[in-house]
Amino acid sequence: EEWNFELLEGTKDGMSFQIPMKYVRQIIPLNRSYSKVILSSNKVLILGHHNDVMERNWGVLVWQANSKYTYSPWNNIESIRLR
Repeated sequence: EEWNFELLEGTKDGMSFQIPMKYVRQIIPLNRSYSKVILSSNKVLILGHHNDVMERNWGVLVWQANSKYTYSPWNNIESIRLR
């Protein structure tokens, strides 16, 4: 998600969450359906059943200073730490 008004979406215990990316500190894929999401407040959520937090996610593009980018497929990601 490129802008700070983008949302990370997932569900927990039947509740849908839409969390602004500016509040997300880290995403750690746990298995095919769930990821651990650590918020800037240090609150931890286990979210699932949405493309943002499960294996249906295509992966992550990271743009570098030289306008080049790197792509990592979701199944290769151990953790995403945002600043």
